[in-house]
Amino acid sequence: MQKKRHAFCMTSFLWAVLLPLSACDHASGSNAVLQSDITKAESTQTTTDNALKQIHPSDVYADSAAFVPMGELECLYTDSYIDGYASNEGYYRFVAGKNGMNHLMYTDFSSAQEVYLCNQPNCEHKDSACTAVFPTFMGFHAAIPVGDTVVIVNGGASDYSAVLGDDALPSIELMTPDGSERKKVFTFGANEMLCAQLRDFMARDDENLYFVVQKQDETQKVSPEDGIELPLTTRTLCAINVKSGNVFELLNLSETEEKISGVDGQSLILTYVPYTYDLSIDMDSLQLDTARLDLSTLQTTSLFDLHYVQPYACSDGIFYTMGDDRVLKRYDLQNGSQLPDLATTLPESLKICYETKFDGIHDGYLTLHTYTGNENDRKLVYYSVDITNGITTELNHVFSDENGNALPGVIFAETPDKYLFMVGSDIISTSHPMAGGMSESWVFDLYRLATIDKTAYWQNSKDYAIVKTTE
Repeated sequence: MQKKRHAFCMTSFLWAVLLPLSACDHASGSNAVLQSDITKAESTQTTTDNALKQIHPSDVYADSAAFVPMGELECLYTDSYIDGYASNEGYYRFVAGKNGMNHLMYTDFSSAQEVYLCNQPNCEHKDSACTAVFPTFMGFHAAIPVGDTVVIVNGGASDYSAVLGDDALPSIELMTPDGSERKKVFTFGANEMLCAQLRDFMARDDENLYFVVQKQDETQKVSPEDGIELPLTTRTLCAINVKSGNVFELLNLSETEEKISGVDGQSLILTYVPYTYDLSIDMDSLQLDTARLDLSTLQTTSLFDLHYVQPYACSDGIFYTMGDDRVLKRYDLQNGSQLPDLATTLPESLKICYETKFDGIHDGYLTLHTYTGNENDRKLVYYSVDITNGITTELNHVFSDENGNALPGVIFAETPDKYLFMVGSDIISTSHPMAGGMSESWVFDLYRLATIDKTAYWQNSKDYAIVKTTE
């Protein structure tokens, strides 16, 4: 998953001479070979390979009665700058390449090195013969470790079907941690998209990945309050089991903008916004409703509601949010009861608004960022809040992109003793083919990564190791 800036059309001649701006747009002929996880992958190679080879491609959902959740859930965020997902050993993310290709990269936590997820010596990483090369960067793409398998989620790019063919369809692929034995196991319809909405989170347990499929039905129309007819949109919670390759339809998400927003044990925390499409209702009057979905029974229980624009995060059975008073409000995710408020030491001048974002909870600290000042003199501020006592520390992990825009040093992943976090951003300029011999120019943000000891991060230390990309 990567952050797109903008696109414009140009002739095939112009894109042919487009020069990459980013140092991370690797030169042809790179000899980088993935070394991390090779030993581990080989130790389970026979079992994993045999299992993947026995899975057959499908476009038919398995019987949901056969679905079984396995172990505790982990929420997988799809925003807050995060551009990939981690196993215990490393971090997987996609990086846009030339001529529309997408490259799967792997950062090894122990060495702080990022390489192409390719185990072929002397590979140039420029076509489908390379395990790190995917056919398009259009749409949502993510590589997510689940157990001893990596799930590739291709969200779909129906607008590019003329040049991509079947590769424009949403699909699920499975592969081993080193990128080998990659296999497409499920293909969705051209009118479907995966993880299509803002903050459309996913979740994983020991064997399953949970995600949302959004479908548009052109044969059925709905008329919102403004009278404009739109295709009927439905959203369905699905799961793929990495052992069997089966994809299950678990639950129709019937509420407006209903999505995964957190986890607790073997339950998903769902949120939805009633009347969000009623333009006669002011945004300040909208509310965010929450519910708990028990995956063992597929039964949903309503919990509580809060103001639509309030930031929120879940951790250890508690839902955290904050209003204008800068007080942490807490709710029990088992029964929805409100717990005692927790006053924070955030500055009284700090305004909590729609720009305020909770970036995550790690080791007992909630991180958040927002902006101070006016439109002509804005400053990004980044804080940690101790969720046991409310004590707040301003973090100096604030960095800049190539245009000088401030970025918070958001934590992307963690090991028992280190964090992987963002320390800036580079720009990738590339292109994507279009029908008729034309091409589109695209600009992407590529986040710079670093590793740091956990204690050092909270102490505002600059003693971190920049992740180096092996050419």
